[in-house]
Amino acid sequence: MTSMSLPPGIFPRVGVVGAGQLGTMLAREANRLGFEVHVLDADERAPAFRVAKSHVVGSWRDPVALRELASRVDVLTVEREDVDTKTLLELEAEGLPVFPDPRGLALIQDKFAQRERMAENGLPAPRFASCGTSGARDELEAAARAFGFPLVQKLRSGGYDGRGVSVLEGPEDLERELLLGPSLFEEKVDLSRELAVMVALGADDQHAEYSVCELLVDPLTNQLDTLIAPANLPWEVANHARELALRAARAFGSRGIFGVELFMAESGRLLVNEVSPRPHNSGHFTMEACITCQFEQHLRAICGLPLGSTELLRAVAMANVVGSGQVSGPPLIHGMADALRIPGVAVHLYGKAEVRPKRKMGHVTALGTDRAQALERVREAQRVLRVEGKKT
Repeated sequence: MTSMSLPPGIFPRVGVVGAGQLGTMLAREANRLGFEVHVLDADERAPAFRVAKSHVVGSWRDPVALRELASRVDVLTVEREDVDTKTLLELEAEGLPVFPDPRGLALIQDKFAQRERMAENGLPAPRFASCGTSGARDELEAAARAFGFPLVQKLRSGGYDGRGVSVLEGPEDLERELLLGPSLFEEKVDLSRELAVMVALGADDQHAEYSVCELLVDPLTNQLDTLIAPANLPWEVANHARELALRAARAFGSRGIFGVELFMAESGRLLVNEVSPRPHNSGHFTMEACITCQFEQHLRAICGLPLGSTELLRAVAMANVVGSGQVSGPPLIHGMADALRIPGVAVHLYGKAEVRPKRKMGHVTALGTDRAQALERVREAQRVLRVEGKKT
């Protein structure tokens, strides 16, 4: 694995594959530190294009576009997972530092391979099984009956933000809920709560874990709706969650920030759900509530700098702002002034050129004297702030 440290007096040029909201926030933080950021995205109106030093228009799976981005930078990272890892491996072999490790990224792109790596590392996880390779209905139905209901089906690749996941309570759901495509099945866990931990892996075996946060998920879309930090857990349980998250990140990564999602079963047992080797939606609370936010931490890690403090300064809640209504089009923003009147609230809108129903358009965070106050404030901000599509 190629390593990198910051040469004295030289600001690194960071390449980011993807120029959505994560790339935008990463670029803003890099600008604050005096770094250059160069980004790549297929969307000619990608929001990070406005804040990056330069951009490449092209697919994150296009070797030519990836090589053009690589030619401009000293280190390469990603804001998304569906990237051409073959080209990333070639670039790494040619001497360009690439984080996260493209090998680990390739495993994470395949949810079954991700589960297998977790099992190899002794990480507790729901019972799982592959459903064959064809993804045909007959094969999937037979595999589901053999696995047993209730179950959770996940497409092996391509799922994101709740897409590519289906819950089948019994055989009667096969006709209506079954997804077609190569998949894996997991047991449906009797959940007490869903948790997440952001983990940073730096040079020289540095590591830093943020406070455990509790996730509140929209049951209709399977998307994160709201989170609260710190999670209301006994100290020993929270400490165990951080330990599991660190082990999970190390199973896939070299350096950078990792979002690790966990399940807490009704029995109290903690299970690892998924790992994302990049800045993550569940880490946005760090922007207002922690000494070092996840975006600065990622830059520190991939540039060989000391990791920053992950101390949580105040109780905090974060809520996503998604496209409202049924119209797609240019964004109309309602309630900004009302949201900003709420004490402790910060608004982050991503500058996306088009609103679609349920598309992430921004997020709000709220600090409070305790968890209850932070949650009350962020829910009020989420209620008054709406982004909808303008009819054209």
